[in-house]
Amino acid sequence: EAFSTERRKLMRFLGARVILTPKAHKATGMVIKAQELADQHGFFHAKQFENEANAWIHETTTGKEITQAFARQQKKLDHFFMAYGSGGTMLGVSRAFRKA
Repeated sequence: EAFSTERRKLMRFLGARVILTPKAHKATGMVIKAQELADQHGFFHAKQFENEANAWIHETTTGKEITQAFARQQKKLDHFFMAYGSGGTMLGVSRAFRKA
């Protein structure tokens, strides 16, 4: 229910069937519903909130791309802003930033 109308429309436009969960259940409700659907119908569930590959791909691609872009421009990355998600982007790019 917290999924914006714009996102719902976009997802439907792209062919998705949007299933809403109670707003009060927040992200936990989404995860539980996704697992229920996977179990009931044999769907693949990526489990992005607990899948280490989620952070790894952002470390090796997103974070690497950002650090390389700043290095090419000989600029220092002072701040990084991102939207809420599963945490994979934040964890992955943080690792890449520490390594740079």
